[in-house]
Amino acid sequence: MSRAAHLMIEAKKAITDEQIHRFLSLTREERWEEAAKQIGVTLACVADLLEEGAQTLQALEPPAIQRPQMVPQEIEASGGESREPLSGSCEA
Repeated sequence: MSRAAHLMIEAKKAITDEQIHRFLSLTREERWEEAAKQIGVTLACVADLLEEGAQTLQALEPPAIQRPQMVPQEIEASGGESREPLSGSCEA
């Protein structure tokens, strides 16, 4: 993860934590109208943080490894029989 991505996530986490704290304070004080307005802001911050995290994880994801396919010459050379699946495969 790049330093910039890390800092962005940390900043969004701090903002989200503050919004959650504000919402909880309003509910403890029974300031229901303000708390109702605050929940929208809080949820938007949470969604933004989750989106940023998901984008960062997708950027870190290695490319998919494709299983090599047998070419027709290999099938003929093996007498038409299929080879054993690669170890770790889900095939039975």
